Amino acid sequence: MTEAPAKTEVKFDADAPTFPPSPIDTSTAASDSRIGMLLKESYRIERRLGAGGMGAVYLAEHEAIKKKVAVKILEAEVSQRPDLKERFLREARAAAAIPDDHVIAIHDFGDTPDGSVFFVMEYLQGVDLSNVLAREAPLSWPRARDLMLQICRALQAAHERGIVHRDMKPANVFRLDRSDREIIKVLDFGIAKTLNPDDNVGGALTRTGMLFGTPEYMSPEQAQGERLDHRVDIYATGVILFEMLTGQLPFRADSFMALLNRHMFEAPPRPAEVAPQANIPPAAEAVILKALQKNPDLRFQTMAEMYDALLAVDAGVAPVVVAEPLRTPSSNTAMAYRTREAEPGNSRLRLWTILGGGLAGVAITLLVILSSGTDSDPTPPPAPVVATAPTPAPTPAPTPAPEPRPLPPPPSSVVTVRIDTGKVAAHIYDEDNAFLGTTASPEGLTLARGETERQLVLRASGHEELRLKLIPNRDKTMTAPLRRVYRPEPKPEPKPEPTSDTASEPADTAAEPDTRTDPAKPDPKAPSDTKSDTKSDPKPDAPADAAPSDSKPEPKPKPTKKPAP
Repeated sequence: MTEAPAKTEVKFDADAPTFPPSPIDTSTAASDSRIGMLLKESYRIERRLGAGGMGAVYLAEHEAIKKKVAVKILEAEVSQRPDLKERFLREARAAAAIPDDHVIAIHDFGDTPDGSVFFVMEYLQGVDLSNVLAREAPLSWPRARDLMLQICRALQAAHERGIVHRDMKPANVFRLDRSDREIIKVLDFGIAKTLNPDDNVGGALTRTGMLFGTPEYMSPEQAQGERLDHRVDIYATGVILFEMLTGQLPFRADSFMALLNRHMFEAPPRPAEVAPQANIPPAAEAVILKALQKNPDLRFQTMAEMYDALLAVDAGVAPVVVAEPLRTPSSNTAMAYRTREAEPGNSRLRLWTILGGGLAGVAITLLVILSSGTDSDPTPPPAPVVATAPTPAPTPAPTPAPEPRPLPPPPSSVVTVRIDTGKVAAHIYDEDNAFLGTTASPEGLTLARGETERQLVLRASGHEELRLKLIPNRDKTMTAPLRRVYRPEPKPEPKPEPTSDTASEPADTAAEPDTRTDPAKPDPKAPSDTKSDTKSDPKPDAPADAAPSDSKPEPKPKPTKKPAP
């Protein structure tokens, strides 16, 4: 496919154009007939910025509004092919159809005076991510997270429009510096695929075989030529995040074939083991490994899911990474690479012709596959069965004991899940809000074994509710710290406790005048007696001997004809 490593296709330019150019050849630039050309009576070409497999990029200025723009022009000989011309314009349509600030903006397109086609895009000043990583990787987690969140947002917007990028790599991610913040723009939708069938577009795109993407970032299904969907971008994004945090690629090889082999059949290394000095959070490592799962159904299913997982890393919440059995390379796999090669003239096509020219070539290919295996393979690769091979088949290695990664058929119909929430004991509920147990139980939680994703809800007093997703296909232990909810309790106002004196105060106050006047009288609350006595004896007796002999002389009662108000 590609004739050179993807990272060497684009060079760094200190002037920071939209597409970093190759080293400038002054003789070529001086003889470029397009310098000074006016496109659509609006865009005056000023200088050449760089070149790619299908065309060149120029700096131009809109003559009316004096705005700098970047113009991509299809090479003249390529423009004679209707299929490649249509694919070139598809890049403009694809990018223009994505309404997101993190996707490069397309302003215009049209025909050139020399019979080619062009499109106009915003002129960006900055550097591409491949140059950032070459100089500064590994990046800190907060910085890598912020950059990756923007990439996820751009790709989610593309996927919602049914557009799959298919060539995500750091060279196609452009970084701008604006107001002390790094802004990301996703570029180059030249091999983007729409999920809607397009029978009018041919299978080959460029001479460099970019139909399948860049091998360092290629998903297993891309490497095998299978039917693709948006999850190939999720895999490539996982590779980019791996490279951001470790400064290295998860897979390297001396040949194109061996590199594809590793993407298909080898488990990626753990980022924390590749770069122990980088202090990669365990939850961030889980995000990478989930994005790099071989089976697309086990990855994040949308870029929005990956976006949410990145945000949850700082809370210590990690996505579930499923240990999947790794397949073994076979001759059928090698054939799958050959079935979709590109047009005549491609050096890769000549390579496949040589490899497919005889059984000896097949044997050599299989030897390459066998030599690229690792200890993570569950069983040694089988020797090729070639009845008339001119060379002997390689001697198979002794069958080792099975590794624990490819799990055997479960002996039990249940699995045990232990959830570590630290010192906080949380209650565990299922999707239907049914209580399952607590995280404090040393026996763990028992769930029915299966491949269907389950959702568990953890609740603890004084802590935020936490939702976990897992596939109960094996015993596992999960770490799920809970966030404490800090709610300052309002201080209650002090209330005096009621006493007998306080409670009876109104009654005592009302009865006080009568008590002081005549303590020997009946209950002062009986006003009827007082009134009747007053009417029957309007003149109270004055003699002192009217009082009992054993009591003290009492003062004269006050007249009650006019009660006090």
